[in-house]
Amino acid sequence: MAEGIGSLIEINLLISENEIVISALQKNNDILEAIFKNSTIGMALVASSGQWKKVNNSLTRMLGYTEEHLLSINFQNITHPDDLSTDLKQLDALSRGEIPFYQLEKRYLTATGNYIWILLSVSLVREDNGEVKYYIAQIQSINERKKMEIELKKQKEELHKINTMLERMATEDSLTEIANRRKFMLWFENEMTRMARHPVPVSLAIADIDFFKSYNDSYGHQEGDYALKNIAKELSHTLRSQDKVARFGGEEFIMLFPETDEKGCFLACERLRKSIEKLSSLRRPVTISIGAVTYHPREGKLVTFDDLLKVADSKLYDAKRSGRNKVKVVNLADHQG
Repeated sequence: MAEGIGSLIEINLLISENEIVISALQKNNDILEAIFKNSTIGMALVASSGQWKKVNNSLTRMLGYTEEHLLSINFQNITHPDDLSTDLKQLDALSRGEIPFYQLEKRYLTATGNYIWILLSVSLVREDNGEVKYYIAQIQSINERKKMEIELKKQKEELHKINTMLERMATEDSLTEIANRRKFMLWFENEMTRMARHPVPVSLAIADIDFFKSYNDSYGHQEGDYALKNIAKELSHTLRSQDKVARFGGEEFIMLFPETDEKGCFLACERLRKSIEKLSSLRRPVTISIGAVTYHPREGKLVTFDDLLKVADSKLYDAKRSGRNKVKVVNLADHQG
């Protein structure tokens, strides 16, 4: 009899404990349900197929759809085509257990027909057999921030374009579209700095178009400008990759030949002279005269641009005086000696 009473008491205790547990679970479930429903963040439970199973008010307000409509479609229907592949790859990795969750910035199509940017956070709940029961999606609108980022990126790109254009205007000759004197001076200073560390010869040359005034007088300034452009283009294409050329003013061009001695300078200048002589795109054959100087650095002795320019200019005068369409090169030390 006592054993029967004891068993009855145990059963009653178990029933009572189960009721407490069920009540607690129900209470917890009500709390979770309230959190889901009232969250200021868009929340959804999504089937493994992508079908929306449960959505909260924040999500429907964010996207503008009714709850019924969202539950009748899947997330693929409203995902921007450019974002879908990334989303599905992440979802697959999550389903395989390769990652515990993922976050993704993507775009959703709203009821108004516009896409908005959202931050998507996805985790999952599995069945007892390991299959995906549903995905838990948290969805926050980041549309304003994203629009600001995109606008800022556009502004930076525009600013870069403007800066590039201003840099070109500051360092490029507007007519011939090759470097101008300012750019050449930057090249020259860089070469002098390099030579201070690694003493090697450098050559500087000036080319002048022969009888260019006559060409302008005969065919007009428009044809003269065309000739300048073509000559500048030919000089640029004929130079070696390490050499530099700039328009120095009027019909003069200036060249810098790094690591080049007198012989190398003469050969480079002769190649330029012959290429201009063979130009067939102008109204008549045109030639250039070139004066050049080579400098071999000596320890403790500095050379300035004006030093080299003065000598190159004098050799240009010699080339003109000796019949034009000629190249004259001198070693700076020999000239000063």
